[in-house]
Amino acid sequence: LAAAVEVARAARRAGAPLVIADLHAALRQAVDPVPEARVDYLEVVEPGTLAPPPAEVAADVRLIAAVAAEVGPVRLIDNVELGDPDEEDALLAAVAETGEA
Repeated sequence: LAAAVEVARAARRAGAPLVIADLHAALRQAVDPVPEARVDYLEVVEPGTLAPPPAEVAADVRLIAAVAAEVGPVRLIDNVELGDPDEEDALLAAVAETGEA
């Protein structure tokens, strides 16, 4: 999820539209190096409807990036609201504290 936050923040800094395929790619690249991870879903959705967003959105639009995967016997489920600075900061701080993405 931290990778998706970074993609979203980079788009906002550049004043560029947020390309949903870039978010999906960031999520996939974060999970693919973990050979024992079996991904159930990697999704980017609109918060109010949980519907997929258009292919490109304004960089300040709020979206939810969500992932569910099994790593060995453990099922991991998490999400972050992109576009919510407090939630993004909390996620990145937790990642920095643990040293994991």
